[in-house]
Amino acid sequence: MLNIKVNLRSLLIIAFSIFTYYSSSSALPSYKRLWEVKYGYTTSCTLCHSKGGGSQVNSYGQDFQRFGMTPSAFVSIEKRDSDKDSFTNIEEILAKSNPGDFASNPQKTTDWLSRIEESMLPLNELKKIFPDINKFSALEGTLFPEQGKIIEKDLNKKLTEVDSVPTFYFAIKDQNGKPLRTGVALFSSPNKNPEKLIVGIGVDLSGKIRNIVLIKNKLSKTLAEQTFLNQFKEKTYESALQINKDIQPAAGNLIVESDQVVEAVKKSLLIIRAVFSKEKN
Repeated sequence: MLNIKVNLRSLLIIAFSIFTYYSSSSALPSYKRLWEVKYGYTTSCTLCHSKGGGSQVNSYGQDFQRFGMTPSAFVSIEKRDSDKDSFTNIEEILAKSNPGDFASNPQKTTDWLSRIEESMLPLNELKKIFPDINKFSALEGTLFPEQGKIIEKDLNKKLTEVDSVPTFYFAIKDQNGKPLRTGVALFSSPNKNPEKLIVGIGVDLSGKIRNIVLIKNKLSKTLAEQTFLNQFKEKTYESALQINKDIQPAAGNLIVESDQVVEAVKKSLLIIRAVFSKEKN
Protein backbone atom coordinates (compact mmCIF):
# COMPACT_ATOMS: atom_id res chain seq x y z
CA MET A 1 0.00 0.00 0.00
CA LEU A 2 1.23 3.50 -0.76
CA ASN A 3 0.64 6.81 0.91
CA ILE A 4 0.72 9.30 -1.95
CA LYS A 5 0.18 13.02 -2.33
CA VAL A 6 1.40 14.24 -5.69
CA ASN A 7 0.10 16.14 -8.67
CA LEU A 8 -2.44 14.22 -10.78
CA ARG A 9 -0.88 15.16 -14.11
CA SER A 10 2.63 14.32 -12.91
CA LEU A 11 1.56 10.98 -11.48
CA LEU A 12 -0.25 9.90 -14.62
CA ILE A 13 2.70 10.77 -16.86
CA ILE A 14 5.40 9.16 -14.69
CA ALA A 15 6.21 5.63 -15.82
CA PHE A 16 4.51 3.67 -13.04
CA SER A 17 4.19 -0.04 -13.75
CA ILE A 18 2.24 -1.16 -10.72
CA PHE A 19 -0.30 -3.91 -11.43
CA THR A 20 -0.53 -3.47 -15.21
CA TYR A 21 -2.58 -6.30 -16.72
CA TYR A 22 -4.72 -6.95 -19.73
CA SER A 23 -7.07 -9.69 -18.70
CA SER A 24 -10.20 -9.93 -16.65
CA SER A 25 -10.49 -9.31 -13.11
CA SER A 26 -11.76 -8.11 -9.88
CA ALA A 27 -14.64 -6.27 -8.36
CA LEU A 28 -14.03 -3.52 -5.86
CA PRO A 29 -10.70 -3.95 -4.04
CA SER A 30 -11.34 -2.09 -0.78
CA TYR A 31 -13.09 -4.97 0.97
CA LYS A 32 -10.36 -7.32 -0.22
CA ARG A 33 -7.70 -5.08 1.25
CA LEU A 34 -9.53 -4.76 4.59
CA TRP A 35 -9.89 -8.55 4.64
CA GLU A 36 -6.12 -8.87 4.12
CA VAL A 37 -5.41 -6.51 7.02
CA LYS A 38 -7.68 -8.53 9.28
CA TYR A 39 -6.44 -12.00 8.36
CA GLY A 40 -2.81 -11.23 7.62
CA TYR A 41 -2.16 -12.43 4.09
CA THR A 42 -2.78 -11.42 0.49
CA THR A 43 -5.79 -13.06 -1.06
CA SER A 44 -7.31 -13.46 -4.52
CA CYS A 45 -10.52 -11.90 -5.79
CA THR A 46 -11.80 -15.48 -6.20
CA LEU A 47 -12.30 -15.32 -2.44
CA CYS A 48 -15.70 -13.76 -3.18
CA HIS A 49 -16.07 -14.20 -6.96
CA SER A 50 -16.40 -17.38 -8.99
CA LYS A 51 -14.01 -16.27 -11.75
CA GLY A 52 -12.24 -13.25 -10.33
CA GLY A 53 -13.55 -9.78 -9.77
CA GLY A 54 -16.52 -8.55 -11.71
CA SER A 55 -17.85 -12.09 -12.10
CA GLN A 56 -20.72 -13.63 -10.17
CA VAL A 57 -20.16 -13.80 -6.42
CA ASN A 58 -19.58 -17.23 -4.93
CA SER A 59 -21.17 -18.58 -1.75
CA TYR A 60 -18.74 -16.74 0.55
CA GLY A 61 -19.36 -13.50 -1.34
CA GLN A 62 -23.12 -14.05 -1.05
CA ASP A 63 -22.84 -14.46 2.72
CA PHE A 64 -20.69 -11.33 2.90
CA GLN A 65 -23.41 -9.41 1.06
CA ARG A 66 -26.16 -10.96 3.14
CA PHE A 67 -24.52 -9.82 6.39
CA GLY A 68 -24.23 -6.19 5.32
CA MET A 69 -21.14 -5.97 3.13
CA THR A 70 -19.14 -4.13 5.79
CA PRO A 71 -15.79 -5.01 7.41
CA SER A 72 -17.66 -6.38 10.45
CA ALA A 73 -19.47 -8.81 8.16
CA PHE A 74 -16.25 -10.80 7.85
CA VAL A 75 -16.49 -11.61 11.56
CA SER A 76 -20.21 -12.32 11.35
CA ILE A 77 -19.71 -15.10 8.80
CA GLU A 78 -16.58 -16.70 10.29
CA LYS A 79 -18.53 -19.59 11.87
CA ARG A 80 -20.60 -20.25 8.75
CA ASP A 81 -19.70 -22.89 6.19
CA SER A 82 -20.38 -20.89 3.07
CA ASP A 83 -19.28 -23.48 0.51
CA LYS A 84 -20.80 -26.44 2.41
CA ASP A 85 -17.57 -28.48 2.52
CA SER A 86 -17.85 -29.27 6.27
CA PHE A 87 -15.29 -26.64 7.29
CA THR A 88 -16.20 -23.27 8.77
CA ASN A 89 -15.08 -20.15 6.98
CA ILE A 90 -12.59 -19.26 9.70
CA GLU A 91 -11.09 -22.77 9.58
CA GLU A 92 -10.54 -22.33 5.88
CA ILE A 93 -9.18 -18.81 6.22
CA LEU A 94 -6.64 -19.89 8.84
CA ALA A 95 -5.60 -22.81 6.61
CA LYS A 96 -5.43 -20.49 3.57
CA SER A 97 -8.04 -22.44 1.67
CA ASN A 98 -10.92 -20.75 -0.12
CA PRO A 99 -14.12 -20.50 1.98
CA GLY A 100 -16.13 -19.85 -1.18
CA ASP A 101 -14.97 -22.88 -3.18
CA PHE A 102 -16.16 -26.40 -2.36
CA ALA A 103 -13.05 -27.84 -4.05
CA SER A 104 -10.75 -25.92 -1.68
CA ASN A 105 -10.53 -26.89 1.97
CA PRO A 106 -7.91 -27.17 4.74
CA GLN A 107 -7.02 -30.66 3.54
CA LYS A 108 -6.69 -29.55 -0.10
CA THR A 109 -6.10 -25.83 -0.38
CA THR A 110 -5.71 -25.82 -4.21
CA ASP A 111 -3.69 -23.14 -6.04
CA TRP A 112 -6.26 -20.34 -5.71
CA LEU A 113 -3.70 -18.00 -4.10
CA SER A 114 -1.13 -18.47 -6.84
CA ARG A 115 -3.04 -16.39 -9.41
CA ILE A 116 -3.62 -13.23 -7.36
CA GLU A 117 -2.29 -10.78 -9.96
CA GLU A 118 -4.50 -12.19 -12.69
CA SER A 119 -7.60 -10.99 -10.87
CA MET A 120 -6.56 -7.49 -9.80
CA LEU A 121 -8.24 -5.31 -12.40
CA PRO A 122 -12.02 -5.01 -12.87
CA LEU A 123 -11.65 -4.61 -16.62
CA ASN A 124 -15.33 -4.96 -17.48
CA GLU A 125 -16.17 -2.02 -15.24
CA LEU A 126 -13.17 0.06 -16.33
CA LYS A 127 -14.03 -0.41 -20.01
CA LYS A 128 -17.46 1.06 -19.30
CA ILE A 129 -15.81 4.14 -17.80
CA PHE A 130 -13.08 4.46 -20.45
CA PRO A 131 -14.54 2.66 -23.51
CA ASP A 132 -11.67 3.72 -25.78
CA ILE A 133 -8.96 2.37 -23.46
CA ASN A 134 -7.63 -1.21 -23.52
CA LYS A 135 -4.86 -0.96 -20.98
CA PHE A 136 -5.08 -0.08 -17.30
CA SER A 137 -2.92 -0.07 -14.21
CA ALA A 138 -3.81 0.18 -10.54
CA LEU A 139 -2.34 1.95 -7.57
CA GLU A 140 -3.42 1.14 -4.03
CA GLY A 141 -3.56 4.14 -1.72
CA THR A 142 -4.22 4.84 1.94
CA LEU A 143 -5.54 8.19 3.07
CA PHE A 144 -3.54 10.16 5.61
CA PRO A 145 -5.62 11.21 8.65
CA GLU A 146 -5.32 14.86 7.63
CA GLN A 147 -6.55 14.03 4.13
CA GLY A 148 -9.54 12.22 5.60
CA LYS A 149 -10.42 15.21 7.77
CA ILE A 150 -10.34 17.58 4.79
CA ILE A 151 -12.55 15.27 2.74
CA GLU A 152 -15.03 14.82 5.58
CA LYS A 153 -15.26 18.59 6.05
CA ASP A 154 -15.92 19.23 2.36
CA LEU A 155 -18.24 16.24 2.02
CA ASN A 156 -20.02 16.98 5.32
CA LYS A 157 -20.06 13.25 6.01
CA LYS A 158 -17.79 10.76 7.73
CA LEU A 159 -15.64 8.49 5.60
CA THR A 160 -15.94 4.74 6.06
CA GLU A 161 -13.15 2.18 6.50
CA VAL A 162 -13.61 1.28 2.85
CA ASP A 163 -13.14 4.90 1.78
CA SER A 164 -9.82 5.07 3.62
CA VAL A 165 -8.14 2.52 1.32
CA PRO A 166 -8.96 3.68 -2.22
CA THR A 167 -7.56 1.98 -5.30
CA PHE A 168 -6.96 4.23 -8.29
CA TYR A 169 -7.17 2.84 -11.82
CA PHE A 170 -5.19 4.60 -14.53
CA ALA A 171 -6.30 4.64 -18.16
CA ILE A 172 -3.25 4.12 -20.37
CA LYS A 173 -2.66 4.89 -24.03
CA ASP A 174 0.46 4.08 -26.01
CA GLN A 175 2.15 7.17 -27.42
CA ASN A 176 5.25 6.65 -29.55
CA GLY A 177 5.69 3.25 -27.98
CA LYS A 178 5.51 4.58 -24.43
CA PRO A 179 2.63 4.24 -21.94
CA LEU A 180 0.81 7.50 -21.27
CA ARG A 181 -1.65 7.92 -18.41
CA THR A 182 -4.67 9.82 -19.66
CA GLY A 183 -7.10 9.57 -16.74
CA VAL A 184 -7.92 7.94 -13.44
CA ALA A 185 -11.00 6.02 -12.29
CA LEU A 186 -12.29 5.49 -8.78
CA PHE A 187 -15.23 3.50 -7.39
CA SER A 188 -17.26 4.76 -4.46
CA SER A 189 -20.54 4.22 -2.61
CA PRO A 190 -22.75 6.40 -0.40
CA ASN A 191 -22.50 5.76 3.32
CA LYS A 192 -26.08 4.52 3.53
CA ASN A 193 -26.71 1.05 2.07
CA PRO A 194 -23.39 0.86 0.18
CA GLU A 195 -24.27 -2.63 -1.02
CA LYS A 196 -27.04 -1.15 -3.17
CA LEU A 197 -25.04 1.43 -5.11
CA ILE A 198 -21.49 1.53 -6.47
CA VAL A 199 -20.57 4.46 -8.69
CA GLY A 200 -17.52 4.58 -10.94
CA ILE A 201 -16.17 7.85 -12.28
CA GLY A 202 -13.40 8.53 -14.77
CA VAL A 203 -11.50 11.81 -14.42
CA ASP A 204 -9.15 13.35 -17.00
CA LEU A 205 -5.83 15.09 -16.32
CA SER A 206 -7.53 18.39 -15.55
CA GLY A 207 -9.72 16.82 -12.87
CA LYS A 208 -12.93 16.92 -14.90
CA ILE A 209 -15.30 13.96 -14.94
CA ARG A 210 -15.06 12.26 -18.30
CA ASN A 211 -17.58 9.52 -17.64
CA ILE A 212 -19.74 8.05 -14.91
CA VAL A 213 -21.29 4.59 -14.67
CA LEU A 214 -23.27 2.74 -12.04
CA ILE A 215 -21.31 -0.43 -11.31
CA LYS A 216 -24.10 -1.63 -9.05
CA ASN A 217 -27.58 -0.14 -8.80
CA LYS A 218 -30.32 -1.63 -6.66
CA LEU A 219 -32.06 1.68 -5.99
CA SER A 220 -33.83 2.58 -9.23
CA LYS A 221 -33.37 1.88 -12.94
CA THR A 222 -33.87 5.53 -13.78
CA LEU A 223 -30.61 6.41 -12.01
CA ALA A 224 -28.77 4.63 -14.82
CA GLU A 225 -30.39 6.71 -17.55
CA GLN A 226 -27.90 8.82 -19.49
CA THR A 227 -30.09 11.91 -19.19
CA PHE A 228 -29.32 11.85 -15.46
CA LEU A 229 -25.71 10.63 -15.55
CA ASN A 230 -24.56 12.94 -18.34
CA GLN A 231 -25.11 15.88 -16.03
CA PHE A 232 -22.00 14.87 -14.10
CA LYS A 233 -19.67 15.10 -17.10
CA GLU A 234 -17.20 18.01 -16.98
CA LYS A 235 -17.92 18.51 -13.28
CA THR A 236 -15.00 18.85 -10.83
CA TYR A 237 -14.58 18.87 -7.06
CA GLU A 238 -15.25 22.61 -7.23
CA SER A 239 -18.72 22.07 -8.74
CA ALA A 240 -21.72 22.53 -6.47
CA LEU A 241 -23.02 19.01 -7.13
CA GLN A 242 -26.36 19.69 -5.53
CA ILE A 243 -29.70 18.22 -6.51
CA ASN A 244 -31.99 20.84 -8.07
CA LYS A 245 -29.05 23.21 -8.44
CA ASP A 246 -26.55 21.89 -10.98
CA ILE A 247 -27.86 18.30 -10.98
CA GLN A 248 -31.51 17.56 -11.69
CA PRO A 249 -32.90 14.40 -10.02
CA ALA A 250 -33.44 11.23 -12.02
CA ALA A 251 -36.79 10.65 -13.72
CA GLY A 252 -39.61 10.29 -11.25
CA ASN A 253 -38.16 13.07 -9.08
CA LEU A 254 -36.02 10.58 -7.17
CA ILE A 255 -34.36 13.18 -4.96
CA VAL A 256 -33.12 10.85 -2.20
CA GLU A 257 -31.76 8.23 -4.59
CA SER A 258 -30.20 10.85 -6.87
CA ASP A 259 -28.54 12.47 -3.89
CA GLN A 260 -26.88 9.16 -3.05
CA VAL A 261 -25.29 9.13 -6.49
CA VAL A 262 -24.17 12.71 -5.93
CA GLU A 263 -22.63 11.74 -2.59
CA ALA A 264 -20.63 8.91 -4.14
CA VAL A 265 -19.43 11.11 -7.01
CA LYS A 266 -18.45 13.98 -4.74
CA LYS A 267 -16.63 11.56 -2.43
CA SER A 268 -14.57 10.20 -5.32
CA LEU A 269 -13.68 13.67 -6.58
CA LEU A 270 -12.60 14.81 -3.13
CA ILE A 271 -10.48 11.68 -2.59
CA ILE A 272 -8.76 12.17 -5.95
CA ARG A 273 -8.18 15.85 -5.13
CA ALA A 274 -6.82 15.08 -1.64
CA VAL A 275 -4.42 12.40 -2.85
CA PHE A 276 -3.14 13.83 -6.11
CA SER A 277 -3.27 17.61 -5.80
CA LYS A 278 -0.26 19.64 -4.71
CA GLU A 279 -2.57 22.37 -3.53
CA LYS A 280 -2.89 22.95 0.18
CA ASN A 281 -6.49 22.23 1.08
